[in-house]
Amino acid sequence: MTTLLQIAGLAAILVLIVFILKAFKTLENINKLADKSTDSLDKLTKDIGEFKTRAIATLDEVSVIKGKIAEVLDDVSELKEKTVESLENFDALANRVERSTSMIESKIEAAFSILRPLESLLGFVSNKLEAPISTSKSFFGAASKAFSAFKDKLSHR
Repeated sequence: MTTLLQIAGLAAILVLIVFILKAFKTLENINKLADKSTDSLDKLTKDIGEFKTRAIATLDEVSVIKGKIAEVLDDVSELKEKTVESLENFDALANRVERSTSMIESKIEAAFSILRPLESLLGFVSNKLEAPISTSKSFFGAASKAFSAFKDKLSHR
């Protein structure tokens, strides 16, 4: 039985040695993992620092852009005011042009109302004189031909 106890003791010592070796291996792996974690955390910290720096630079640029946008909005507001003022002036001008056009239209209508009776009178006179003038023209044309023919007869003799 002693041999059995010796074999069991040796097996226990062997298991203990394997356990201790496994424990050292595990501790070594944990140490490597801790080193890798530290490196990863250092890189992450560095990346966060760079992100923070870039974010601050971006915010500074956004602040500058915001200032420029504020200037543009001021300019647009001023332009809007001037445009509204110009449109009001244009409306006033359009109203003056409309009144002037109405006055000119009424004066032209008055002038035409004065000229209509004159036109009627000229038409009446033209109708009354046209026939006698046409007849006189024909008469004087015929008389001129007769006188010319008489003159030619006298001059040939």
